[in-house]
Parts: sequence; C-alpha cells; structure tokens
Amino acid sequence: MQMKKQFSGWLVAAVLLGIMAGLGFQGSTEKTGVVDLNRVVSDSDMGKKASKQIQDAYAVRDGLLTFVSTYMLLTTDQAAKLRDLTLKPTPTEADKNEIDRIKKDVMDADKKRTELLQKATPTEAERLALQDYANRSKTMSQTLDRWQQEFQSELSQMEQTVRESTLAAVRTTLKDMAKQQGYSVVLESTVAPYGANDLTEGLIKALNAKG
Repeated sequence: MQMKKQFSGWLVAAVLLGIMAGLGFQGSTEKTGVVDLNRVVSDSDMGKKASKQIQDAYAVRDGLLTFVSTYMLLTTDQAAKLRDLTLKPTPTEADKNEIDRIKKDVMDADKKRTELLQKATPTEAERLALQDYANRSKTMSQTLDRWQQEFQSELSQMEQTVRESTLAAVRTTLKDMAKQQGYSVVLESTVAPYGANDLTEGLIKALNAKG
C-alpha cells in the first residue's frame, strides 16, 4: 500500500503567494530587484531541509503501511506498538530492536499460516489458529484504512507547519536584504522575465548563513 504524495512542489507555491506582499510598490522610479524563488527553494539549505523533512515523514509512514499490508497478521497490540515505535522522531537502539522483533514475529506468523493452509486435514487447534489469523487480517484491513487517513492528515498538518515556518524565514531574510541594499520592490522572476538586479544568489547565501 502506498500513500499519495500530496506535498510535491508546495514550497515554491507558498513562497510565490506570500513574498510579494513583503515590500510593496512605492513608486515607479524606485530601485527594483528580481528573485528566482524556484532556485531559492531548490538550492538553499533551508529549502532542501524542509523538503527532506516532509519526504522522510512520508517514507516512514509509507514503509509502515507497506509492511502491514504485506503481512496482515499483526495483533492489535503489535500494530499499536509498531506504529508508536516507527513514528518516534528519534528511536533508540532498543526501539529499533523491538521493531525488528515485532516484524519477525509477524513474518513467522505469516509463514505458519501458509503451512497450515497447505494441510489437507488440520487439527482442531490448527483450525482455531487459522481462524485467529483470519480475524487478525480482517482487523488489520480496517486498521490500514484508518491509518491511511490519519497519516494523510498528519502529513498535511506537518506540511503546513513547515511551509509557514520556511515562508516566514524567506520573507524576513529577503526584506532585510532588500532594505540593506536600497530596494523598495522585489519581483518574482516569473512575473519579471528580466531584471538587471537579480537577488537570487544573494538570498540563497543569506539563508544559508543563518543555518
């Protein structure tokens, strides 16, 4: 099972919407600059970090959904614990070992179920075990649907938080830089295809200098 990547390209769009209000027009003879925000996002350390943060969050959740959809035999306790440990921001070695243990137990259960299904005349205990596996699979199917919705909501909220934080930093840095250099208006390069005063490199360097 894979989640839909809904966050691709969000950063550029957010900056495009927000940056123009930062300086404002004060007169046609005033000093004007341009900035290529696509390059600022793709080349600055801040833009790369923001993009990676969302991509990593997506990858972790997608990996969890993929495992559970492949091995549908987790108990509710195993599923809850695996989710909590997998989504921890900084899992410890003990956490990682516990994740591996849970996954091994689940894969062993899947192997056992396959062996039982191949038996022509299973015992009563084996039939009960198969019924338990079937119940687990049904429960996990419902759990997957719920997790899918919850993860999409979490990523959407995380995306908004990162977007607002990044946008605020870019806007503040550009305003400070433009004021220091005597600019009253800065246009995005898609609005102004040509501009003698290109602030792109300077903005990238200023953002990188902030760490």
